[in-house]
Amino acid sequence: MEEWEQYQHQAAELLRELGFTAEVDASLTEANDAVHAIDVAARRTVAGVDVLWIVECKYRRRRVSMGMVRELRSQIIDLGADRGLLMSESGFQSGAIRTARQKNITLTSLADLRADAADEILSARVTAAEKRLMDLALRVNRDLRPFTEQTPRMLAAFAAGFPPEVVEELAVRPEAIDFVEGIEEVLRRVEGLTLKNHLAFMAHPGEIAMPWRPGVDQNIMDGVAAAIHYTTQALYQGRLSQWPAMSPAPGAIKLSWSMAQLIDVAESILPDLERKTAEQEARTAGTPRLPWCDIIKPGTMPLPRDTWGRDLRK
Repeated sequence: MEEWEQYQHQAAELLRELGFTAEVDASLTEANDAVHAIDVAARRTVAGVDVLWIVECKYRRRRVSMGMVRELRSQIIDLGADRGLLMSESGFQSGAIRTARQKNITLTSLADLRADAADEILSARVTAAEKRLMDLALRVNRDLRPFTEQTPRMLAAFAAGFPPEVVEELAVRPEAIDFVEGIEEVLRRVEGLTLKNHLAFMAHPGEIAMPWRPGVDQNIMDGVAAAIHYTTQALYQGRLSQWPAMSPAPGAIKLSWSMAQLIDVAESILPDLERKTAEQEARTAGTPRLPWCDIIKPGTMPLPRDTWGRDLRK
C-alpha cells in the first residue's frame, strides 16, 4: 500500500474511533446522478438524523492551496454533505485558511484532529468497552451459569423467534408489562412450543447444585466472571471520577488514576476474556445434559417457573 493510501486509511480509522462508519475511496452520487470520487466518506446518526462528512486527504509535501478548498466546497454542495474535512500533514496556504473560514470546512491533520477530539475518542472507547463487557456478562451469567437461573435465557431464546412486527408491537407499549404476565404472553406467542423446548431451560435435580453448566471449566470461568465484575466496577468508578480504580490486566492487577489509563487496561484484557468465554461455550455445547426420561412422564408439559422455582401460573 502506498503512503498516500495509508494516510487515507489512518484518517478513516480515526473517524471510526469517533463513532462514524468510514468508507475509503467512496463513490458518492449527487441528485443529477453525477458520481464523485471521495477519499473518505464518514457517516453517523445524531438524534435520528443521518450526518455525512466527506474527507479529502492531501498527502504531499506542499501546503494545501485555496483551489483545493474551493473544490471541496463544491463537492459539499453537490452531495449535500454536512461537513468537509481537508487533511494535510504539510499545512495550508493562507488563501486556503481564509477560504475555509465561515464555511463548513475543517482544515486539519491527523494529530490535530486526534487532539481536538481526544475527549470524544476516549468516551467512544469507554462506551465500546462497556458494551463488550455487557455482552460478556450476558453470555457468562445467562448462558453458562447453572440451570436454576434460566428464565432470562429462556425468554431471550423464545423471543428471538418472534417476527419483527411482533417485537415492534411489544416495544411501542407505553410501559413495561408485569413479569408473570409477560412470561405467559411470550409462551402464548411462541409457535410450536413443545416439551423439549421447555426442558432445555429447566433445572434437572442433578444440575441444581452446579456452579456452572456441564462441561464448563470452573476455574477458568470463575476467573473470567471475577475479571468482568472488577473491570465493570472500575469503569463505573471512573465514570464517577473516583480514583484510583483497581482492575485486572493480563497477568497482573493495575491501579489507574485516569480514564485514559483505565481504558488501556480494560482493552488489554477484553480479548482474553472473550476468547475464554467462547471456548467454554463450545465445550458446554458439546456436553450432553443429564437425561430427563426418568423424571418427566411422556405427554406432560412442565409449567414455567421463575428463578426460585415457583410456579408462575399460580
